[in-house]
Amino acid sequence: MIDLEGHIVHIDYGFLLSNAPGKGLKFEQAPFKLTTECVNVLGGVRGKYYKLYRDLVKLGFMAL
Repeated sequence: MIDLEGHIVHIDYGFLLSNAPGKGLKFEQAPFKLTTECVNVLGGVRGKYYKLYRDLVKLGFMAL
């Protein structure tokens, strides 16, 4: 998948929705996964982009 600015975005729908590695065909119980890799891409738990992500998620929940 490529976003509007030309960045490559990978979404593994099989892993997200059903096929977890090493577990066969099972449906994921968590509604959302924030993996260690995603946190690392955001600069780690002390990174400014991870903090921004957390702040935006909080604002989103407050808006709901």
